[in-house]
Amino acid sequence: MRLSFSRAEVTLLNSWTPVQQVVYHMLRFVMKREVFEEKKDGDHDGPKLSNYHIKTLMLWECEQQPQSCWSTGSYLVKLCSSLIYKLSDWVNDKCCQHHFISNCNLLDHFMDDASTLTISNRLKNLADESVLLVWFVENYIRKCAAYSPAKVAVLFQDICYSDKLERAVQDVVDWKWSSLPTELYTEYHTSETMIHGIMSAFRLDSFGVLRLMKELQNFDPRLRDYFVALTNLHVAYTISIHSLREDLLEITWMLLDLSTVEVAKSYLGEFLSIRKAIQLACMQNVGSNAVGMLYQEISKTYLHDSFTYGQESTHCVVHVLLAALYCKSGHYQTAVYHCKQVVNQSFPGCHLSQSIGAEYLPQIDDNVDCLVWFCSINMYKQTHYIRLISNRSH
Repeated sequence: MRLSFSRAEVTLLNSWTPVQQVVYHMLRFVMKREVFEEKKDGDHDGPKLSNYHIKTLMLWECEQQPQSCWSTGSYLVKLCSSLIYKLSDWVNDKCCQHHFISNCNLLDHFMDDASTLTISNRLKNLADESVLLVWFVENYIRKCAAYSPAKVAVLFQDICYSDKLERAVQDVVDWKWSSLPTELYTEYHTSETMIHGIMSAFRLDSFGVLRLMKELQNFDPRLRDYFVALTNLHVAYTISIHSLREDLLEITWMLLDLSTVEVAKSYLGEFLSIRKAIQLACMQNVGSNAVGMLYQEISKTYLHDSFTYGQESTHCVVHVLLAALYCKSGHYQTAVYHCKQVVNQSFPGCHLSQSIGAEYLPQIDDNVDCLVWFCSINMYKQTHYIRLISNRSH
């Protein structure tokens, strides 16, 4: 078994200040080129540092250091220098405590040998502020400047004084800010074109949609929102031409909420459609009335779907649920119709497992509660299956 804390780590990283994120990026950049890729003949099996050690270092420092250390006026190279020195001490002591598991040492594979000493010394040499500053100027800033216009790049030919270096860097920053909108447009346009291409070339089913949504979680959230909106439009267009098929309903379900999808997968068999309907009907604080109405309508669709694909023993509770939902949406005549189906008809074998009970009925108002209670009394008189909704509190 392998423990994963990726979601917790992402949450913490997203809470970092811009300075903390820049420092983390700078550390990864310099370490990848000066430490991680350093290989010697016969040393392939020696101890190695990885990005996870850098992430752990940043997680601890962001937690332990005061917020003043990460102010916008902080000296970035100095911060990187202090962090690399600390990492060198960790390697020297062969101790790096996992951020979430107290008794887990991420450097327990390091030994008292020459390879460990070499890594520690290399980190100390790299951590020297003057060395680190020159390294970033030569390997980072100059390379960034190479992509800038000639009138900006030429400034780096003479940066022997700090004021000239500062002016050259500022010109690169100004150029980057001015070109950023165009770059972002190109990046998003390329991604949107790719999404259009995938949807045109492949017939997406519910599992394909889910897989793409999970992949898009690694990119800008707006791309995922774009994919969801585009797919919803495709579903709506298909429904307007044909009808609401089961596969389209499942695609809509996948687009709603990934966490909800994971919960629904655990309920299989004849109650799956009813379970999905109940989950949607009970969702609160969905962000807007329009989204809430959408959830209610899809919930009704799943309940109607259960009449076709479910068993007759479930029809009783489905009518009760539909009555509550139609009453909530103001369709009172339809709500009365479903109540009559409960009162006037006999449902042979009308029972459900304890996993579906009255506690899941949507909270509407006192009138609807009384209506549901009236239905339950009649069900008791007819079939003695009052246990379905008798536990409901009033």
